[in-house]
Amino acid sequence: MTTLLTNQFMTSINWTGQGDKVAFGKLRLLKVIARAIRRNSILGNVTDADIQKEIVRCLHGALDRDGGRLVRMRKRSATVSGGVTATITRPAQEQLAAESDLSE
Repeated sequence: MTTLLTNQFMTSINWTGQGDKVAFGKLRLLKVIARAIRRNSILGNVTDADIQKEIVRCLHGALDRDGGRLVRMRKRSATVSGGVTATITRPAQEQLAAESDLSE
């Protein structure tokens, strides 16, 4: 799948088309992929459910590819006084940690 589709496109589709996304389950590309899989002698008896499961898994992981996981991990939410949520990036966390080490 990652050879056929760009990661950016995979983040804009899901199996059912919920949330203003394209429904992969209704694309002609699904039939092409299923036919190609079944032409493989080892995978010839794969069911539609098996194919769907793997495609959904691949689409689900699209946000984590191309550095997406790293970007999300660097942004951490912290609750400050008054219940306001602030986003603290990794460099800010490192600076805060360094300052607290100096004050000890």
